[in-house]
Amino acid sequence: ALSEQPQPASKPVLIRVGGGRTTPVTIVVPPGTKLIFQNTDPFPHRLYGVDVQSFRPSDSAKGAKREWTVPAAGSYEIRDELAPSLRMWVVAEPNVAAIAYPSMQGEFRLNVPEPGTYKVQAYFAGKPVGEALPAQVAARDVGLKPIVVATPKKETKKEQAE
Repeated sequence: ALSEQPQPASKPVLIRVGGGRTTPVTIVVPPGTKLIFQNTDPFPHRLYGVDVQSFRPSDSAKGAKREWTVPAAGSYEIRDELAPSLRMWVVAEPNVAAIAYPSMQGEFRLNVPEPGTYKVQAYFAGKPVGEALPAQVAARDVGLKPIVVATPKKETKKEQAE
């Protein structure tokens, strides 16, 4: 949820590095937020930020943690020199008030710090996707129309025949 006002840095956020990926793969946080990358694999990783001087390549052994504070607004790509297919995106958005991840059913719940006017925006690979939806939040739950971030799957001829 994006607020109308800039937000303070979030509490430190744990990013798990394991199984050929990070969890989460995309995260949106206010600038100044500390990210803690924890290697959950039985082998080392060498994470770095693409063109990010404050996040140069550094080895992380099994179980090790590495911290990085997001320096400024923008989108940052995180890679691994030892596992080139591993990619992550950090979006530093000054007005982000809350983040959520969808369930297997595509549903999510956001908890914003206070009532007010917000926009709900989905992100993928470091970029906003779909239309940002306005939400006026009072002291109760708010329902929003679905955010479409991909085109629906087309039925195959076999599926149409069934």
